[in-house]
Amino acid sequence: MFNKKTLFAATAMAFLGLLSVPTAKGQTDPVIRTGGGSGSVAITSPDFVIVSPTGNSPGTSDCLVIQGGVSTTAPGCFFVNKITDGEVGVTIKGVIFFVRRAAFSGALSCALDTALGGVSPWFTKCTVAPDGIPVVIFSGGSGIPYGGDFSFGFREFNANATFRVFSAGDFLDSPSVSLRPSMNAATVSTNK
Repeated sequence: MFNKKTLFAATAMAFLGLLSVPTAKGQTDPVIRTGGGSGSVAITSPDFVIVSPTGNSPGTSDCLVIQGGVSTTAPGCFFVNKITDGEVGVTIKGVIFFVRRAAFSGALSCALDTALGGVSPWFTKCTVAPDGIPVVIFSGGSGIPYGGDFSFGFREFNANATFRVFSAGDFLDSPSVSLRPSMNAATVSTNK
């Protein structure tokens, strides 16, 4: 039969044994982030591509941005909005990222801050499409004004992850685009 001494000794041995078991390194899910910043590369087209050479930009590599077939290094993944509609500067009211499934494993997520640029002063909501569809949408808030600085960040993607990006000034007003998150969509909001 167990008395208090033997029960205590058995419990202490089990506890010490558990402390010595190595823990598995957890897999971190991939995340696309947007934040503030100080402009680096001018975004002049509402349709562009960003490449993260290491899958962790700007942490271990700068971003590459491709506009009109021209590739430019974006130090710190900082950008400035220079999109125009004719001669008038456009406020970016929303940004949509399309990601190839081969670019990551795990559950795609999003956030409203970057390591170098801090909290996004322009967007208040990020939404991940439901049912594993690899799409992230940044919206809400005032949007990125013409001449406004912003940043993107990418973590835990595969090397040379490529992101097709669409932005539009009339994004929220378009009847063909719905920003209403479904019951399965993951949404992050801030109160501003």
